[in-house]
Amino acid sequence: MSARENSSRKNSQLFNMELAVSLAGKIGLIHDTIILLLMRRNPDYDKLYWPGQTDPGKNPCRSQIMPTESPINSSFTTDKAMEVFQKGCVHIESNIPDSAYLQTKWPETKKLLATLFNSTKSWQAVASALESLASSLPFSHAYSLNPFGSGLTDKVTEALASDMTDEMADMDDATPDATPAALQFSWRLYGDSLYLRIPSFKVQSFPWNDIVRVLSENLNCRRLFLDLRLNDGGSFSEVGRLLGVLAGPDICYCETIRTEHETGTVLDVRPFRQEENHNHEMDVKTVSENGHTKWYTPSENPLLWQSPIILLTGSRTYSCGELFAQAAMEICSPISAGTTTAGMVLPARDDFDCGYGFGLCLPFARIFTPSGLELEGKGMSPQLEINFQTPDTEVMPGVEIASLLGMIE
Repeated sequence: MSARENSSRKNSQLFNMELAVSLAGKIGLIHDTIILLLMRRNPDYDKLYWPGQTDPGKNPCRSQIMPTESPINSSFTTDKAMEVFQKGCVHIESNIPDSAYLQTKWPETKKLLATLFNSTKSWQAVASALESLASSLPFSHAYSLNPFGSGLTDKVTEALASDMTDEMADMDDATPDATPAALQFSWRLYGDSLYLRIPSFKVQSFPWNDIVRVLSENLNCRRLFLDLRLNDGGSFSEVGRLLGVLAGPDICYCETIRTEHETGTVLDVRPFRQEENHNHEMDVKTVSENGHTKWYTPSENPLLWQSPIILLTGSRTYSCGELFAQAAMEICSPISAGTTTAGMVLPARDDFDCGYGFGLCLPFARIFTPSGLELEGKGMSPQLEINFQTPDTEVMPGVEIASLLGMIE
């Protein structure tokens, strides 16, 4: 999803919210059904789970921490709805790493949302209003959580899942924990070129041992292709681990800052071991508890790749996939080809409790590449703009690799 499309959708959602508020003021009492119709609804929520899964926590595209308290056990009142709203606002104002937005656009948006929450007549309407609150934020990885099974997707997951319908349809008989072929690590040898397809940097699915083995066995290859076109992001630590074998030890590959006004000691960290960083917990904890953090490649690496590198990127290269691509460009000097990445980069936490079973996932830090670039809303633009013939859900064949080599050389 492009930044322009994302902006257009935001404007449409804000218009719907303003329309709902206007009707509330004129009519006074709005039936819950009208509110639900006016609020933006995602018709594909039920498609965001891999076939056979009912637990969103097992979705390989998303880590989900659901609030534990259910509104079913608490009768609805307007005061409780406003309590959910107020807690959400506190989380936003305390954690969103963009003071300019909070000072300029947020106050007016907050007024509209307050009127909307005050007009709700049921917990279902509160869920819809909270979704509108999250959608009003001009950031990726911002979404609402509720006990009704809707509003459970961030923009990265939504964009990825919306284009994966065919891939998922082929998995009707798959086991609940199966991963689509498009999201699996794979590699090929094309003559004297090594091709690696890396669809994720998530700790639970990043095949570090396989990557090290393949690279070690093919150090004599003249070039390395890294296909990140369907990479859905993941862990700072896994990004640093791979950059370590490509660039060398003790190299800063990114900085995270909680807010523009953070002060204090800069914390230098290196990638955490996979066994201690389950579900990126140590990454999140480190960024959350420190105002300014610099991330370095490991001091010791299992190997050092020395042949030229070609990065393949696309519009569905997300989050840490984008960070890896840009950091590699700055510290490894590879050639990059493809299309501009998604521009959805900010790290987020999904444990902001708003009470009564509701919650928010919000970005809580800014990310800078080694040269000081921010990719949120912009993405990384490759050196060679190419619309590949091979879909990003498929391994790139040798014939297209050969064609790309002809363009490069």
